[in-house]
Amino acid sequence: MISLDLIMLSENLAAFMEIDGKFYKMQGFSKLDILSVPEVYARKYINNDFKSVTVTGGDTKISYAFDRMKNFKVHDVLSRIADLNLSGDKATVKIVLVDFDNEQDGKFYAIKQSFAVVCKDVRPEDGFLDYFGMFISSGKASEGAVTSCDGFETADFTEKRRGILCD
Repeated sequence: MISLDLIMLSENLAAFMEIDGKFYKMQGFSKLDILSVPEVYARKYINNDFKSVTVTGGDTKISYAFDRMKNFKVHDVLSRIADLNLSGDKATVKIVLVDFDNEQDGKFYAIKQSFAVVCKDVRPEDGFLDYFGMFISSGKASEGAVTSCDGFETADFTEKRRGILCD
């Protein structure tokens, strides 16, 4: 039993990829759709009219497509992974998803997570070299906030502190 929720990135939700310790806006994409795929355990017991369902895990998948453009750092990283058939840690990136509708004190709510990059196809179309693939979550997500000094071309992520001594 799988429940699927699809979220399309918009002007109020943006993605940033970490490159050399800085998060760069993921721009120039013709597709960047988020799919949340929970794993559930369902059981129906005798003499009950309902099922007992528990969420046991899950992952996030982000489908992507982009026309390869020069001087886009994110495109450079993704096309290198695809062109060289990289795998393992060399094909893993960190992405921050930012909710621009959720702002507090000039900081915007964000979730950071590692993703495996799975390139599905590279082909020339309409005079451009197009890349198609998927990011699949790898590891636990962390909550935090982002700020920017350049109009959100890049972003700085600060992880939310946890614990009894944190504010």
